[in-house]
Amino acid sequence: IETLAQQGIGTSVHYKPLHRMSYYRERYDLCADDFPNAEQIWQGSLSLPVYPELSDADLDYVCRTLKRILSAPRTGIRHTIKGQRRALRPSVHAAGPNAAGNDGVTNA
Repeated sequence: IETLAQQGIGTSVHYKPLHRMSYYRERYDLCADDFPNAEQIWQGSLSLPVYPELSDADLDYVCRTLKRILSAPRTGIRHTIKGQRRALRPSVHAAGPNAAGNDGVTNA
């Protein structure tokens, strides 16, 4: 997520598991340890910028950048990629240009 943000690509984490939402957690006394599959999927997921107003050029940039990041050799927890940093349009975010709170700042 951090590396994508450095490349000008905003991401979000969506689809929080029900047992992590305060209402369900408190009402039913839910514990994250009781839902290991949901935890694993949730912690390994993110939302990329894909929405109708996304230009073909920006979509191609997101895909190429993600492929480059995922294929880069890792050193420890963090890894770097080589390439030119490119800022996308301010509206290029995981939630799309009309999302609440989308103020044109790339979110990490």
